[in-house]
Parts: sequence; structure tokens; C-alpha cells
Amino acid sequence: MLREIEAPIKLVIPGNHDISLDRDYISKHRERDEYTEEQADSQRKQTRDFWTATDGKAKMEGVTFLDEGTHHVDLHNGASCTVYASPYTPEFCDWCFPYKRNEDRFNSPGTALSDSKAIAPYPVPGHATSPTPIDILVTHGPPYGRLDKTSRGDLAGCPHLLRALTRARPLIHCFGHIHEGWGAEVVSWSPDAD
Repeated sequence: MLREIEAPIKLVIPGNHDISLDRDYISKHRERDEYTEEQADSQRKQTRDFWTATDGKAKMEGVTFLDEGTHHVDLHNGASCTVYASPYTPEFCDWCFPYKRNEDRFNSPGTALSDSKAIAPYPVPGHATSPTPIDILVTHGPPYGRLDKTSRGDLAGCPHLLRALTRARPLIHCFGHIHEGWGAEVVSWSPDAD
């Protein structure tokens, strides 16, 4: 499917169903799934190679896999953009790439919400504090209150991601996860938004 999309750049990240890409998930469920450690490592390597190896299928089809963190992407017209990517979402039904709801995966200790535990190995850079602000934010899950309403009426987005989003002020934020929360919004950043 990705091969058929006509686009000069195709960026992908994993999500909560991409079990074979989450080392922690594989380790936690290895015995239940009757894998040896070697089999689990082999499966993860094979899956990662599909997406990231220079001779892997994804590279051959023009698809770029992004691990968590900041990436600089060169465009065909000579311009470049800065992309922040993260597959992590608040824990839900024992899927992969989880974090606890009181954990902040997106902000550093100095910028995290006061009632959270900052655990971000790669915090989202702030608009005003980074020499290369984020142009595009790509996360698997939504920020709190933004296209995150479930069919039961719950808001399933992450408040920590919302905090990071308001600090980063990207030109575009792409996310999914909440199937019924599809759509688009246009947001204007207030100069004093925080």
C-alpha cells in the first residue's frame, strides 16, 4: 500500500499494534508466546530490517521509518524539515509502546506537568528554546482534547503530549490511534500559549 502512494517522502512510525518492533513488549510476553530470547531477538531484527535496512523492502519502496526522537529530513527541492516522531501512547489493554498515564514521555523534567513523572528519553524540543524547532510532529496517539473522543465519549488523548505540542508549535501534527477520532483541525498559536 505504501509503495502505491505517490509522494516524494513517505515517513512511517510504529504504533500500539506493531508488537514485533517493541523490545520491551516482546521481552514481557516472550514466555506467554513461547519464544526463546533468541527467537524474540531474531523476530525483532527481521522486522526492523524490513523497515530500516539499506536493502530492506521499505527503503526500496521509498519509505522512511522513524524511531522516537528528532529527525532532519531533506526534501527533493533542497529544503529540509525537522520531524519529531514517537510511537508511544498511554497504556491501554496491554498493547505495545505504552507508558503509564502519570508518566510524561514528551517533556523534560523542567517542562513537564507538575503531577507527572518525566520519563522522556527524547523530549519534544520547544519552539522558543530549540535552535531547530519542530516543523512536523508525528505521534501514534493524539493529544488530550484534540480528535481523541472514543465511541463511548471518553477523551483518550494524552495531556503530556498536549503540553509538548503547545511548547513545540509545529506546522503540522499527524496522529491516529483513536479510530473514530479522525479528521483535521486548524490551530492558531497564541504568542503566549503555554
